[in-house]
Amino acid sequence: MYSAGLEAGTYSITVYGRNSKGTAQTPPVVILRSPSGSYTGTVATFGSWSGSSTAEYTAINVIIPEDGYAFCLFQVDYTSNIDLDYVYAVKTSDNTSVSPSVTDYATFSSPYALDFTSATGVKAYYASASDGSAVTMTKVTGAVAAGTGLLLQKTEGDISIPTAASGTDLSASNLLKPGTGAAVKTEGNTHRYVLAGEGASTSFYELSASDDAVTIPEGKAYLEVVNAGARLSISFSDGEATGIANVKLPNATTEGVYNLNGQRVAYPTKGLYIVNGKKVIKK
Repeated sequence: MYSAGLEAGTYSITVYGRNSKGTAQTPPVVILRSPSGSYTGTVATFGSWSGSSTAEYTAINVIIPEDGYAFCLFQVDYTSNIDLDYVYAVKTSDNTSVSPSVTDYATFSSPYALDFTSATGVKAYYASASDGSAVTMTKVTGAVAAGTGLLLQKTEGDISIPTAASGTDLSASNLLKPGTGAAVKTEGNTHRYVLAGEGASTSFYELSASDDAVTIPEGKAYLEVVNAGARLSISFSDGEATGIANVKLPNATTEGVYNLNGQRVAYPTKGLYIVNGKKVIKK
């Protein structure tokens, strides 16, 4: 089902539904329908639906990027028996921008097209090329399509990135791949890397083919380079970004980050880790 065209802004969408099976089911997701009839990917979810009684489920911060877009409820799992009583949407603000959390650097992908022409508090890059020894990060200056894998760098002020009706599709040349909730690892000549660390320790860490695959959630991105050499560096085309210079290789005695159980850690949080054969406390 989909709504009529709405005004641009941020909405809260509430549904009253009943799970007719009485056990946890896959809920519908929210996607958008443009005035021309094209559809976006998932922009919001309602969480897990459980129990057989009628209940209220709400998806917040659903952005309608411009006048005329409609929201749609799409049932991903057709075996789920969820009956909807009614649906309503409330416009909570006129805001049509996203504000991802970035401390120094972060990977990001958005279900919306984004316009960096007037973005504040952040710079964005995509991985435009690799010669096997270096990856070139090219600064984004205009609008990019939904689902574009990006590397964000925090600058001064609050982060605000306006959404757009459409943007340039960089998928054919971009080595930063959007997370889909699937697990990835290095396979054969296809080397995959995740961003981890803070400040001077921020780097892309290669996922070893022998490691367990790492799940890349929606909203994040990972670097994928085919036929990468033994050493791989990062180069920024604008010459302004600093802090990420080298890609770390999956070696427990050199650059790997491991917990006390000897397991590789792709996204270290606070705690005690083994780095370069030594115990390191991440605060």
